[in-house]
Amino acid sequence: MNRRSFIKSSLAAAAVGGPLIVPSRVLGLDGAVAPSNRINIGVIGAGGIAGGFHFPALLRNENARITAVCDVDARRLNTARDGVSGYYANSLPAGTPGDCAGFQDFRELLALPDLDAVLIATPDHWHAVIAIAAMKAGKDVYGEKPLTLTIAEGQAMVNATRRYGRVFQTGTQNRSNHVVRGICELVRNGVLGKVHTVQVGLPASIQLPRQPVMPVPPEFDYDLWLGPAPFMPYTEQRCHFSFRGILDYSGGSLTDLGTHYFNVMHWAMGVDHSGPVSIEGHGNFDRNHLSDVANTYQYDLEYAEGFKVTGGTSLPLGVRFEGENGWIFLPLGFPGPETNPTVQTPSASDPALLATRLDDRATRLFVSNDHHDTFLRAVRTRGESASPVEIGHRSTSVCHLINISMRLGRKLRWNPLTEEFVGDDSANQMCSRAMREPWSLT
Repeated sequence: MNRRSFIKSSLAAAAVGGPLIVPSRVLGLDGAVAPSNRINIGVIGAGGIAGGFHFPALLRNENARITAVCDVDARRLNTARDGVSGYYANSLPAGTPGDCAGFQDFRELLALPDLDAVLIATPDHWHAVIAIAAMKAGKDVYGEKPLTLTIAEGQAMVNATRRYGRVFQTGTQNRSNHVVRGICELVRNGVLGKVHTVQVGLPASIQLPRQPVMPVPPEFDYDLWLGPAPFMPYTEQRCHFSFRGILDYSGGSLTDLGTHYFNVMHWAMGVDHSGPVSIEGHGNFDRNHLSDVANTYQYDLEYAEGFKVTGGTSLPLGVRFEGENGWIFLPLGFPGPETNPTVQTPSASDPALLATRLDDRATRLFVSNDHHDTFLRAVRTRGESASPVEIGHRSTSVCHLINISMRLGRKLRWNPLTEEFVGDDSANQMCSRAMREPWSLT
């Protein structure tokens, strides 16, 4: 089952009134968590990734309580709110409050005084505005990837996390997959010798033909859906999942899944807080479509640490590390929970590479076996999350850099320390975008 089918089946189950997940008491789980230790969390964006992944994961976690949901589409909002309330009605002891509040405007959700954290699963162009507002309101944040629509938004989110002292975790779930962690530890500890080349294969982006202008459905707050993006006439294919094909709201599959894949590559290569110094991308754009992202693409990157990255849509989906002692290929699909991993079996030039046992002196990476639970633990303890904001920002930035190179049609130089293009004013201007009033990053 692919991700889209899984999401559709999950939403369909909720729509007919069924619980999103079997109650813990039915499964025979005990050791209930005291209410004072539970994290009250609000979910902003109740679409596919929320219905197919986040709601089930949070509902089965006794360390969390979903107390509010928000979506500009009243249909999705009502389905999510009723599904959460229904789940708690069936799973909590009699007399325990379990009603879930619902809002179409995220600002009303953020005003709730008893809310500890938010999970943001909106379209990409909303991520930064909502995350910064949430942190300013004193909430910790789980932010879906790609972290931002622009590089400047990522810089603002990093600054806001520090300024307000909040816990932030990026939704790059591969950081909580033991197979991924194991391969990254092998690469980090020199099993391949010096790695000179990394190949990153990604899927093609969605292509949407031109669409007629349509009346806005009465239950859909389209102006709020657009938010900081430029105004455009409504058509159904512009919104919900299809937004990923339109540059005003996303960066195509390059930012959608590329953030996951580059996040893994950075982890293995030890460059979580860096980035490439040279970027050259080439994409196939069709301006006669509603979608205007590159459908197919390829790229070449150079890192100051002494390795190159090459990839695009012509390669198998995943990350291949090539070094002095051979290669290891880590197939990656659509990242999901540890209990339903989409990482396939890794392969290598010599199977003995995968069987290498690291000794006590080896570098070990952050251990997380459940992405949501790690976030909740960080909120309780004020400790480290599985994928902090700067790590998410840096892996997302690689995708933005490639998109900028493709759109300008030339090779670019980048300074990872200052996060600026070298001697290229046109490219630097593309690191940010104007926002429609009244929205801003302040």
